[in-house]
Amino acid sequence: MLSPFRREALVSSGGLEYTSHGAVTLHRNRGRLGPRGGFISAVLRADRLFDLFQVGYEAEVPPGCSVSVQFRTYARGSEAPSAWIQVAPEDEPAMSSTCDRLQFRVVLTSSGDQAPVLSTLAIQQATHDTLPGLRAPRVAMCAPGVVPRRKWGALAPRQALKAIEPEKIAVHHSSEPRASQYAGASTIRGIQRFHMFERGWNDIAYHYLIGPDGTIFEGRPERLNGSHSPANGNKLGICVLGNFNRGAESITPRARASLLRMLAYLAGKYGISSRSIYGHCDFNSTDCPGDTLYGSLALLRSQVEVLLHRHAGTAACGAGT
Repeated sequence: MLSPFRREALVSSGGLEYTSHGAVTLHRNRGRLGPRGGFISAVLRADRLFDLFQVGYEAEVPPGCSVSVQFRTYARGSEAPSAWIQVAPEDEPAMSSTCDRLQFRVVLTSSGDQAPVLSTLAIQQATHDTLPGLRAPRVAMCAPGVVPRRKWGALAPRQALKAIEPEKIAVHHSSEPRASQYAGASTIRGIQRFHMFERGWNDIAYHYLIGPDGTIFEGRPERLNGSHSPANGNKLGICVLGNFNRGAESITPRARASLLRMLAYLAGKYGISSRSIYGHCDFNSTDCPGDTLYGSLALLRSQVEVLLHRHAGTAACGAGT
């Protein structure tokens, strides 16, 4: 999991709570900020160095009102903070130097009897993505069957998302919910609600999600920026539902087969080298996608290569599918 900001730094930041997902969260019903005025946090010291961070927040902003969320950082060894910068949900501000502390403030503006409320704020620290996005020839393959957003009952994104040109694929596990808790489309709706209303993101984080029965669900559109492994730019995210840490659950054969087909399809479609298929833990300090699934990625990459070679020069749904 992502390294959390230190618990003791939050004691003086009323309304804040450390979460097991490595975020600093201003919880709904515990730290609602409104109707006017501002809030400034204590200086939060990170457990590891970072040079970017991801922000999520949920705000109710009536017409004529405003919510401004701002951050400043402290470079390692410096007592002078940076200038305040304003952020929007899912922004990933990049620092010009390596930092070890961060502070945020919220400014609320009311209008008449209308008042804004900020009910969720989550911060995740990260570092620049230095792993290569290696290219390969594009290979047309038959697209796996996917349950589209409208069929699983997806909420509309809060706002327009940035376009990307995919260069890498990150594999995740859900950890929670576990595979044993899977209930089809309702599970996917629950994940989307958690991401939007507890993490403060604009939409479900991943581009695809795979159930233990092998069903593949569409998350975010492929060419739109995800929110799954900062830095998210140019990276597709696939989440397999389950907890694949050693001693927990094992990926089902159907889920694994669907993952392999989706990895090969996306790699061929966008010309992504099989060597650019990574686990979430390759980008961030996390145990995702679990020991056992991460340990099988080398074999999955080899199998992707076999499928791409088999389909090279054929029609998308031709022989060998």
